[in-house]
Amino acid sequence: MSFREGYISNQIDLQAGAIPSTPPAGHFRLYRRNGSLTYLDDIGTEHPLTENSSGSLISLKEDFLSGYLNGSVAEFVLSIANGGSNVLSSYESNPAGTMRMGILNVGVAMAANSRAGGILNAGLLRFGDGIARLTIFARLSALATVADNFTMLLGFIDNNASAAITDGVFFRYNAANANLIGVTSNAGAQSTVTLSKVMDTSWNRYDIEINADATLATFYVDTVAVGTLAANIPKTAGRETSIGYGLHRTTTGTAKNLFMDSFELLAISTNPR
Repeated sequence: MSFREGYISNQIDLQAGAIPSTPPAGHFRLYRRNGSLTYLDDIGTEHPLTENSSGSLISLKEDFLSGYLNGSVAEFVLSIANGGSNVLSSYESNPAGTMRMGILNVGVAMAANSRAGGILNAGLLRFGDGIARLTIFARLSALATVADNFTMLLGFIDNNASAAITDGVFFRYNAANANLIGVTSNAGAQSTVTLSKVMDTSWNRYDIEINADATLATFYVDTVAVGTLAANIPKTAGRETSIGYGLHRTTTGTAKNLFMDSFELLAISTNPR
């Protein structure tokens, strides 16, 4: 399933046949068939959803409108692990020049060991129990160079203290490549793909979508698919991951900041709970 907007079909309960018209590209349609919730994707395939509990459709969002740095008052608990010299982590209601309400601003200074990382609820989820889509709005203050290098991580990651991710699916950027890199990591075994997006310092929307049985990860920037990976997606017991970010300096250099406007997780479970 590609990135989609969703909307509810106007039929109350469809019986056999009578499939609604296929939604336009980039959308899906929710409706009932014989009393069960179903969604229709944009290639015309029906996907039944279980309704044993209210957890079939899960939507969580952290917009950084208010909170404190070792425990947000909103949907998530944000666990921060900063290290090195002059590292910044702060909530800002409307930083100068952003024109956005509610920003998490993290920064690393000159020292080569400076790092700023955070995850939302350790062991938050395991893939393979339905579709999972993560959306992050973020902006870097400056790009990396060989002489002024750092690594940025955004997405499903399992630790907040280093750039070494054991279990996750995430965007990675540093001076080794002008383009963003997509990464999957399962028990430390990683697959990577060079994404068709040159990194910049603009506000971008970063989406990662994992399909229902965790056999495909699709990466999007500003709702455009920029690459996929099908190997090393963590989905077995003990391979749980979380949601977060990292900014890890590997050389000395000038201060760098990562601004994040929101994290949003949408999950559609396909198994009873």
